[in-house]
Amino acid sequence: MADTDRWGILGCGRISGRFSEGLAMVPGNKLVAVACRSEKKGHDFAERFGVAAAGVYTGEAFGGDTDKAYRELLKRPDIDAVYIALPNTLHYPWTIEALKVGKDVLCEKPAFLSANDAAEVKAFAQSHGCLFMEAMKSRFTPCYREVKQAVESGEIGTITDVDVCFCCNIWQSMLEVKNFRCAPTQKGGGALLDCGTYCASLINDFVPQGKLSFETFSGVVKTAQNPAAPTGIFAPDGERVDIYTDVRFKRAGIPAHLECGYDREKPCTAVLNGTRGSIIIDNMHRAAHATIKEDDGEDRILYYPMRSEGADFSYEIAHFCDLKKQGIKESPIMSLSTTAEDATLLHQIWQRFSTKSENLKVLERQEHDLVYKQFGSHEALELGDAVAYFARHAERGIGVQITRESDGLVLFQWMDDDKAVRNLGFMQTKREAVLKTGHSSLWACLSQGTTDAIPVAGGAFPIRVASSDGSAPKQVATLSISGLHEGRDHELCVRSLAWVLSKRYGGDGFDGRVPAFLGVSI
Repeated sequence: MADTDRWGILGCGRISGRFSEGLAMVPGNKLVAVACRSEKKGHDFAERFGVAAAGVYTGEAFGGDTDKAYRELLKRPDIDAVYIALPNTLHYPWTIEALKVGKDVLCEKPAFLSANDAAEVKAFAQSHGCLFMEAMKSRFTPCYREVKQAVESGEIGTITDVDVCFCCNIWQSMLEVKNFRCAPTQKGGGALLDCGTYCASLINDFVPQGKLSFETFSGVVKTAQNPAAPTGIFAPDGERVDIYTDVRFKRAGIPAHLECGYDREKPCTAVLNGTRGSIIIDNMHRAAHATIKEDDGEDRILYYPMRSEGADFSYEIAHFCDLKKQGIKESPIMSLSTTAEDATLLHQIWQRFSTKSENLKVLERQEHDLVYKQFGSHEALELGDAVAYFARHAERGIGVQITRESDGLVLFQWMDDDKAVRNLGFMQTKREAVLKTGHSSLWACLSQGTTDAIPVAGGAFPIRVASSDGSAPKQVATLSISGLHEGRDHELCVRSLAWVLSKRYGGDGFDGRVPAFLGVSI
């Protein structure tokens, strides 16, 4: 092997530019060839990073055949390793093509869309004697490695729960440039396979594998074909793209919270709570700063400033090159088994975006479980107070109304300061859906496929009283909530009713709890 590792890159997008900056920071590496569709883009990229014109392969140069450009690069005998930075659905086939010709491969995250693809690549890499690693750069920064060491040494005790968030407001700007991330999720697009990949990988690094049970879920889905539509949940699976996910689950008994999205700005933070303290990781996807808080000691600050925009890539590159020099064919930090675990978790979460009929059965089960023995003004006050209590930490304010249906009298009404008269209108629309269908407004929405400019949304729930003669419970009132979006209005209805009725709530309901609705909603 030559003293210098010579690299080729498939794809000349922004991420490849940052990778190339990181590559230049690692001694003993040289970029010698790049391949992409556009002639101008390829040569501009090559000039920027010191690649000779003869090392540029483009689809345009081969009459529009970009695959041929990729293959010509892979044929070069002077290339030791390939970095694959193509759209997500192309990672698997071009990894296989690179391994076929004996190239070691560093593939941008998410490496694959299924655990089966990861298993096939593992077998293929082993049979061809090649190194493969997913470029999960977040796991390799010095700050992250010290956090990992602190957890493994027991500095904060045993992990009790993990909370990870990566949200950025870039959906509209990506639509304008027709970024591949706007493609339907089944074709490799969406926030979950982008921002969510970092979140899933961190959770998998600190929460052991084991039985997984979802507790709560909310999400926003659009269609790239009609991004102006209020929702894309009624489009076929193959046309929908997720732009926001908020999911809570337990695995091996440990709670985890994953939030990611393209439609809002929030701190990109991971929190690891343990029995003796906690760790807060800032900018968890390229961590340079973290705070270790021990219950019986002073805070310990970890700070490893990034030297440049591409510095976070340099750490994974250095690790990859060390593996090559030692002849190691799989990373102990980012193994192919780990890649498969990440793909599995992301797929399990994506399945929550289903609008199948099973979801209607969950909503009907909620209505069945949440029945009063009696309901009057006292119970209305208690329920309204519970709603206000559970909403106190919400990101938005709410309006809540409880209406007696025998005469339309409002028994309880309360509005946060940021609510307006229009919220009363939203609550009335939801209430009318309940009265029309006899079910929650979310049930009405999902069963009828409402796609109006202002759709009937979740957030109104029938309040029923059990009959003394054994007949079906009778609806006597309606609880209506407005303000939280992403299905959280409905979730707040159910959580509050479960609380006042002394019912346990969450998960799939198989353990006797009132089940949470774990599908996508409005």
